[in-house]
Amino acid sequence: MGRAVRIATTTIVISTALCLSAYGQPSQRRSQPSPFYVFGEYDYYTDSGDLRGGGGGLGWNFSPYLGVQTGAQFLNGSKRDIAHSGMDSHTAATVVYGEAKLSWPLTDNFSLYGSAGLAHGEATAHFTPTNGYPYSYDVSKQATGYRVGVGTEYWFTRHLGLRAAWHQENVGGVGGDLGVGVAFRF
Repeated sequence: MGRAVRIATTTIVISTALCLSAYGQPSQRRSQPSPFYVFGEYDYYTDSGDLRGGGGGLGWNFSPYLGVQTGAQFLNGSKRDIAHSGMDSHTAATVVYGEAKLSWPLTDNFSLYGSAGLAHGEATAHFTPTNGYPYSYDVSKQATGYRVGVGTEYWFTRHLGLRAAWHQENVGGVGGDLGVGVAFRF
């Protein structure tokens, strides 16, 4: 985990320095109702193919270029007859994260962003035999690691927008997730 924390910390420091230098330069800034926003999303883990769920969070934009956001994902997945072992599994996982967000506004309504931060995940898998074996069992794991990603935001109105992002996380193993959802600015 030490290397992942160093990578995430270095990315956040460099992103912050770039954003603060860009923010100090004169530019035409779009007016926003508030720097605070909330979002909800549907999440699909692209590596495992079986973890799906919803999530949400909140964020704060310091400027059009720099912000922070935090959120959580609540995921579930099932597999039947894992590797022909006679066992079915059901997995429930929760991932909580916080990240710095570096935005590049391309128009008044559309922007690209990159993000980097930390994530903590907890997962429990329940294994049930299908071959008549009488015992089932559970396995639990929790881990903390990095989270990096890229995404887009499109604001239909001053308050309502769409978001899509891909993130790579290392919370007990490296995985990628695709999230799409809606956002609301106050």
